[in-house]
Amino acid sequence: MDPALREHLRRLDLDLLMAGHADPVPADWGRSARSDGYNRFYLILDGVGSITSDGVEYQPRPGQLYFLPAGSALGFSASRERPLRKYWAHFTATVGEHDLATLVTLPRVVEVAELPAVQEMFVRLLAAGKGPRR
Repeated sequence: MDPALREHLRRLDLDLLMAGHADPVPADWGRSARSDGYNRFYLILDGVGSITSDGVEYQPRPGQLYFLPAGSALGFSASRERPLRKYWAHFTATVGEHDLATLVTLPRVVEVAELPAVQEMFVRLLAAGKGPRR
């Protein structure tokens, strides 16, 4: 592992703010682009929608994991006919005074190879009592 990355991870302060399972997202789930002071993970299970991050529009597909960093201009919406189903988490990740996403480059979306394993991580997170199930 890169020594600089190892040092960042050693000093990482991670705070889970809220997490949940949207099965499906509420009918009014959506907003125009704006910034928030926290990071998000979205694990897409099914449905149709749109995620815009810093002007780039994504069409979520089942099996994708999105990392949406704090401070990015984020907008989203879902189809009323086939709304998104997803696990989600809102969190802060800082190293000293800096958000982790300003120190390391992470992809905005990845194709999850082992979807059941990642789903199980979210299930365990929710079972730890950190968030509502919606």
